[in-house]
Amino acid sequence: MKIPVSRFLFVFTLTCFVTPLIAKEVHSNGLGGGRWSEGATWKGGMVPTSEDDAVIAARDTVLFDQDDTEKPTCKQLLLDPNSNLAFQSGLGRRTLSVDGPVESYGSIKMHAPGLADMMELRLVAKVATDRVIKLQRGAALLVLGRANLPDGKRNVILASPIPPGDKSQVPAELTAVGHSMLDLQNAHVDNLLVSATGIDNTGAKPNERCNLVGNRFTAFARLSLQGCDTPAIVRNEFRAQKAAMVRPAAMHVVSSPLADIRGNHIIGAYAIGISLSASECSISGNLIEDCASGISSHTGQPMLKENVIRNCHTGMSLRTLNGSAEDTLIDHSVTAISLAAAKVQLTSIIVTNAITNKVMHLISSSLDMLNCNIRPEQISITPSTSKPKIVRGEEPLECMEFLVVGVRGSVPPQTHVEVITANPEKPLAPGATDLNIRNSPAPLRNGLTPLPQTLTPIVLKSWRMQEDGVVVPSPEYILNVWVPATEAGAKPRLLKTLKLTPSHLWNRLPPNDPKPTLELELP
Repeated sequence: MKIPVSRFLFVFTLTCFVTPLIAKEVHSNGLGGGRWSEGATWKGGMVPTSEDDAVIAARDTVLFDQDDTEKPTCKQLLLDPNSNLAFQSGLGRRTLSVDGPVESYGSIKMHAPGLADMMELRLVAKVATDRVIKLQRGAALLVLGRANLPDGKRNVILASPIPPGDKSQVPAELTAVGHSMLDLQNAHVDNLLVSATGIDNTGAKPNERCNLVGNRFTAFARLSLQGCDTPAIVRNEFRAQKAAMVRPAAMHVVSSPLADIRGNHIIGAYAIGISLSASECSISGNLIEDCASGISSHTGQPMLKENVIRNCHTGMSLRTLNGSAEDTLIDHSVTAISLAAAKVQLTSIIVTNAITNKVMHLISSSLDMLNCNIRPEQISITPSTSKPKIVRGEEPLECMEFLVVGVRGSVPPQTHVEVITANPEKPLAPGATDLNIRNSPAPLRNGLTPLPQTLTPIVLKSWRMQEDGVVVPSPEYILNVWVPATEAGAKPRLLKTLKLTPSHLWNRLPPNDPKPTLELELP
């Protein structure tokens, strides 16, 4: 059948309109690169447009020198192995906007040392799955913003603005794999999930790095590390999007040995502030506020120290692990500490302004508390159903107290303070160690027995709690003050003796306050 020419032209024209435009690839010149804005930097002499895929060729270095805040710089950005993209400093604002994914086998460098510098890598694709930066094997993202700018500002930005009307609450992604370098310092990370997997930060492997220092995470931005060795997550600020809960955590660290998580400030509606799993790491000096859960740790052997957790429904949740926490403040929580199948030592934990009467909950756990202000009536225990009932002397919770003795008056040289159990449950064999007491006898220095900071203070076992909630009272002790004998075979000279029982009034906050727990006067 003969087709009319008019119909053929109509079909041809319609096909031209509905066929999507295919972006062309614009490659750098292969001669060493040059400035992004110059045609000579690119093969064919044409600078990439918003409809082009920009490709930086191997061994080329392209210096980005444009401000594309109002329009896309390119459709996609691709870096070949051994290629380099560097933002030029000293030119004020420089914004590279990509309307699609960024995939790198080379290096991206953003170094902004000047006060006038403002560098931004922006993802502007409308499709969420296209808003991604992928650092592949051999790639590097090296960001160094100027530190200590006023009002907490950052002059290097990695951002993915939420498109108008987008209610998906899905952040863009920055992913880094093993044998790559992720080093973000003093940057503003807005609405990006930064994820690193299998990176070695010990220095043992060349061209691998995982450091996140001094950054600010906003909107739905968060951090996830898995299988990274010795990563550094230090002095970062996380501020959650106010519109909705950010899940699963501001910071999620899995199977990352010796992670250094220090001095971070996390505030806002995060489901969890710091989430740890199967990681032996140090979490110290962090401030966590307004999260559903402050610190949650599952398996591994974490060490928590000098953290402050405020206005979180649950302060610390510790599951199936052996670990310790010390010098920590938990303020205004419903449950300050929750333990399940855990073996933990808590030292100098302070709980203030608790919302409920029960601040601690134990399930099938073993807990030692030293110098904590948590009282027996504030603890609930769920008995274990998988093992025989614990007998007396093997209770799941044991409380201990520091004892710092101050001695005044005429104190002879080499005076010692000794504490012994007054009526032990079982008589001690000659020379046997009294397990109720640590670091006794203790010498006097400037009229005081050692403070906790010396690591040799006198420590006394106080009350214990059975699985059924019954409290076993503290033992009674005898305190003796004596000086060594001056002659061989003679007994020490006893200066003073008295009986004492540990009390919640012994709680030392701060622990190294030089004020003694107990003061004695010698004649």
